[in-house]
Amino acid sequence: PTIARSILASVELPPAALEAVFHHHERYDGSGYPQGLTGKEISLAGRIVAISDVFDAMSHNRPYREGQTLDEVLEMMTMEVGKHFDPDLMREFLALFQAREDRRRDGPDQPPRNEENTR
Repeated sequence: PTIARSILASVELPPAALEAVFHHHERYDGSGYPQGLTGKEISLAGRIVAISDVFDAMSHNRPYREGQTLDEVLEMMTMEVGKHFDPDLMREFLALFQAREDRRRDGPDQPPRNEENTR
């Protein structure tokens, strides 16, 4: 991330893009790199890209392994909440998949499910 950040610094990018590159290998519990930041010390962009990067890496085929199923990926990522991933952002990330499943089950013309319309 440090080398990529220095290369990208010469390009006119929004600060959040540079933060995402520099911080996306940090881990929420502080065990990541390059700075060992914890929690909200990691930029929001970095915390978001960390989630999307891991999801992409695990769910797609690589030359050395097959991509995992959606259920397998989400299960592993759920186990990393609070360690690798920001709990608040993961809650939102997982809610996107739940909403997708709800739409599949209920059909596209149904209103989104929430606590108010499920009582």
